[in-house]
Amino acid sequence: MRDEYDVHMFDVDHMTKEMREMRIKTNILIQENDNLTRDKANLTNVLNDTKELLISYQDKYTETNKKMIKISNEFGELKRNNLGNEEMQNKN
Repeated sequence: MRDEYDVHMFDVDHMTKEMREMRIKTNILIQENDNLTRDKANLTNVLNDTKELLISYQDKYTETNKKMIKISNEFGELKRNNLGNEEMQNKN
């Protein structure tokens, strides 16, 4: 009878130890999952901010590029007018 009790107690101790280890592993995995979820939320916020900045920069680039083209065209026209005036002065 004593041997059966000892075997049973050994099994109970072994199962208790396994349950303790499983609880520790579960707690670690829960904590890791919480950390990963928090990291994902932070990265999502950064990504959204980056997308907003990209749109803003694209708009500013488009606006600035249009201004540059306009100024470049005006400069070309003024340069042509200036060359035309110089030719007329040279002829006189």
